[in-house]
Amino acid sequence: MRKEVTCTKAHLKEKEWNGDSEDRQGEFIFSIADSSSIPGGPKQQHRVRVRITEELIRNWGLTQCRDDVLTKVLFYYAMEYVRQELEATRDDPLPERGELILKTSNCTESRCPVRIQEIQQVVDFTFGIGTDVRQDERTSQSLER
Repeated sequence: MRKEVTCTKAHLKEKEWNGDSEDRQGEFIFSIADSSSIPGGPKQQHRVRVRITEELIRNWGLTQCRDDVLTKVLFYYAMEYVRQELEATRDDPLPERGELILKTSNCTESRCPVRIQEIQQVVDFTFGIGTDVRQDERTSQSLER
């Protein structure tokens, strides 16, 4: 089975005062359509919040970047989060919301690993995920026979 995932909304919130630092947060809404569903039928909605700490923003050299650049970085991580969740849950629906926090303890790269120039758009960006590889393998094996 294949799922088509489209980012339908993206929003970068203003800086948040979090103790002694200013973190940034992006919120992304993804529409998830199952390949077996009827075209134009209802789609699952999944909201992902991605927060990045001020310390990580500094470490990756993103302190002076424009908001659209930071949105693309956060979108990349939201997209990967959705991809991993869909692969892990297979056919089960995702929870309505998910949250991811990017900080120096879980992102040890010395600079931002996202190729920002490769992300042309955030809203209306669509990617596909095959959620049942075993079924695809069985189908191709029976076709070969």
